[in-house]
Amino acid sequence: MFSIGRFLMADLIFVIAAAMAALVAPASRLLMARRRQEAALPRLFSLILSLSFGLSFAAVYCLNGVSLDLFYLLLMAVVSVLVFITDLRHRLIPNPLILAILIITALFALAGMAFDWLDSLLGMAACLLIFMLPAFWGKKIGMGDIKLAGALGFAGGLMGGLYTVVLMGLMILAWLYLRRIPLVDYLKTLIPMGPCMSVAFMAVLVFRWF
Repeated sequence: MFSIGRFLMADLIFVIAAAMAALVAPASRLLMARRRQEAALPRLFSLILSLSFGLSFAAVYCLNGVSLDLFYLLLMAVVSVLVFITDLRHRLIPNPLILAILIITALFALAGMAFDWLDSLLGMAACLLIFMLPAFWGKKIGMGDIKLAGALGFAGGLMGGLYTVVLMGLMILAWLYLRRIPLVDYLKTLIPMGPCMSVAFMAVLVFRWF
């Protein structure tokens, strides 16, 4: 039975998640201002994002209750949206977002979230290697993509990182198919990898949790 207490907590989670999503627009402007680039987001987008976050995380609370994982998922979702937006609009993944993934993950691990440091370091190493090898072969892989892959490997662990890379690859292949672009003609400049990686990472986090 859904008690008044759970109803009030769901409302609180809604407010917290919506407020966190509302930080995306000013955070994006701040990140781009350091590079003297315009990064204003439409107000309607910010409103829809806040409502989506609020409803989604209130629903997650109703299904799984309150835990460190819930708030970790919320913070990672905010960072992932920022990665998605900045790379899609500016072909750029700012270093503060990479650091945010590493720091948030480490802090939640120290706070008691289930975490395997060795597995995470292996995940970081594996993802870095996967992305660095094409760069060595002269393919166009940006340093931002490489650093993001390493950070997501650390956050997701070995299998989580590999699943993220595989899912990202499938998304890129689907995009190439829909655009009728031959695989041999694919260049990184055609599509930023950051949006695909961020979506894939969030999918892996949600699937692992549920």
